[in-house]
Amino acid sequence: MENIESEVMVKAGTQVAAVNFGPEFFSVYTDNADSKIKIRKITIPL
Repeated sequence: MENIESEVMVKAGTQVAAVNFGPEFFSVYTDNADSKIKIRKITIPL
């Protein structure tokens, strides 16, 4: 299954990391707005 987040803008030349913390997963990335690290919980719609 593949889900696409259209609201997420990733900074050019960087990668998104998927991080597992216990039973949950998060995406970690930076964007062009302020170059700060962003963390977003990954959910799978039922």
